[in-house]
Amino acid sequence: MRSRLARFCWIAACAVCAGSAGSQAASRRAVVADVVNRSPDRRVATAQAATEFLAEELARRGVYEVVPQAERERAARRRGVPPPLTLEALTDVARDLEAELIVSGEIQVAEARSREGRREAEVGLVVRVVDRMGGDLVAGAAERGQTHDAPGGSKTDGLLLLDAARAAAYRVAERLAEARPIHGTVLNSAGRGQVTLNRGAGHGVQKQQEFLVYRDGRRVGRLRVRRLFSNYAEMTIVDNSGGIQAQDHAVSVSLEPRLR
Repeated sequence: MRSRLARFCWIAACAVCAGSAGSQAASRRAVVADVVNRSPDRRVATAQAATEFLAEELARRGVYEVVPQAERERAARRRGVPPPLTLEALTDVARDLEAELIVSGEIQVAEARSREGRREAEVGLVVRVVDRMGGDLVAGAAERGQTHDAPGGSKTDGLLLLDAARAAAYRVAERLAEARPIHGTVLNSAGRGQVTLNRGAGHGVQKQQEFLVYRDGRRVGRLRVRRLFSNYAEMTIVDNSGGIQAQDHAVSVSLEPRLR
């Protein structure tokens, strides 16, 4: 009984780390890649609208510290890399700009049609946020944006698709702001392949969920939930390449986003 009480008090005392851990979510620096239009309607302008609005909304909502597009383009020119940037080139640019995250997106649906006598458009956008160093998915969202012209209106399909792309980007940014990764703190150094995390079911942690572990911005390991409790979780060490220690910062890994 005493050991359980001592353990509970220890975890409660360490919970003060939660505030500082949570505040790191908004401060993570991110590069937003050009959205790719993979729908049958391959209009470049639709993807450009989604890219610009997504970056603006992520920055406005404080989801990430978004690197301005002009700064990203200058870094690419210094490397002599022409657009569009490959993932490998973008990773190098992100490293030059000291960005931890890469935000990429693709349009899977882009359709303009007539319904009940008026024109409408729909764009389906899937966005993935990956850790630059490990390539792990730390966040993701998939949303559809829809818009329609006024009765008797004269908007072209292209303009309707631009509006729908902005609507989809707005909803993706909203979802990423609401469903930010879970941030926590490792409470003890690695022992017998296990550590304790000051995050549990009450914070949204799920069974078998995995976390990336960082120290001073450098990835040092990976954890998986072994036993889940309300306020903390016992974690199995999946990767201990950097020597996981107490007070290391942990960030949850996201599920793959898919359009519904």
